[in-house]
Amino acid sequence: MTPQEASKQREDALARANRIRIDRARSKRDLRARRCGLTVALEMECWQSAKVFDLLLCVPTLGRVKVNARLARLGINPSRKVEHLTERQVADILEVAVPVSGRAAA
Repeated sequence: MTPQEASKQREDALARANRIRIDRARSKRDLRARRCGLTVALEMECWQSAKVFDLLLCVPTLGRVKVNARLARLGINPSRKVEHLTERQVADILEVAVPVSGRAAA
């Protein structure tokens, strides 16, 4: 690989990373403002490389203690990436994280 090709590849990677950071920041704002649901966020490309813990922290009414407790109860490592969750784990997360009748599940 020539130095020009390496430089171009590095620029492309930086541009992609910046786009993901911007999209994730926008999605965090939408989640906190309840303009977007957790189900939608789990499918977004910008969240695929993020930790499950970071995603759940954006859900209103969930803080560090609740997120850690719920992930421990489900047996999911908080540092696990969203893209590596199984369908069952996604369903379990949605069940314990999404507010039920106006308030978060305990």
